Amino acid sequence: IAHERNDIIVLDGDLSADCKIREFEAQFPDRFIENGIAEQDMVSMAGGLAAHGLLPIVNSFASFLAARPNEQIYNNATEKSKIIYVAGLCGLLPAGPGHSHQSVRDIGLMGNIPNIDVFHPGSLNDLKYIFDYALNISQKSTYIRLTSIPFEKMQYMEKNDNLFYGEGYVVEEGNDIVIFSYNPYMLNESIKVAQILNKKNISAKIINFPWLNAINIDWFYHMTENIDHIFTIEDHFIFTGQGSFINSKISDKHIYNFGLNDIPVSGSNEEVLDYHNLNAKFLAEKILQKLQK
Repeated sequence: IAHERNDIIVLDGDLSADCKIREFEAQFPDRFIENGIAEQDMVSMAGGLAAHGLLPIVNSFASFLAARPNEQIYNNATEKSKIIYVAGLCGLLPAGPGHSHQSVRDIGLMGNIPNIDVFHPGSLNDLKYIFDYALNISQKSTYIRLTSIPFEKMQYMEKNDNLFYGEGYVVEEGNDIVIFSYNPYMLNESIKVAQILNKKNISAKIINFPWLNAINIDWFYHMTENIDHIFTIEDHFIFTGQGSFINSKISDKHIYNFGLNDIPVSGSNEEVLDYHNLNAKFLAEKILQKLQK
């Protein structure tokens, strides 16, 4: 893409190795700008580049990119600048670096800004779609959250279907309840939840919903037709996450949100999912309790 699009400028916040953009830096040094640990300056610079007709792609960890320069990102959005923000280390995991690096509030920080689409790919095909959308289709800015830990390859990742704006796709079929989730490891936990519930004769439809601040209402009702109990599972604060966004748009279904309610702890990935009650066993138990009420 970079060979075909000479308007692309990549900006980095001293994380080029972690963000896997060293290859671009080596091949296109005159289109790579290292800003150091100065995200506010980096985003302001991106706004200036966009105003001159270039397409900046800004890279950093989500905790730093969504929060520190949020004012500058908002100002860019008010100018209707087109910028692609790529955020690594999104969500609760990896848990080892601690809560300063666990980005569990960035959906709200970015999703509340006009003229920005917020997206978290659940697979490589999702990422290819959204990057093509951000580059070639959208007139707005795009904030792309990335999972930065190894994850299991799951069958749904082989899907090569196009995504549509505000829509996701079915990962596991079911007809009793619907679970919406995103990002590979939360989708993996959701699939495990479905397997546990299946033993209780409850059939759960799992939907990968990568759009975090946009929803096609007609698609939602098609996906949940004849199903009244909806659950959302995410490793983000419930308030301002995808679950609360869906709640703000849908009022005639029973929707239950699972996610974080307090500051994330550090530890091994499994320990932290367990601590925050985001493992499959606990989630299945909570869903059963909700269904029995």
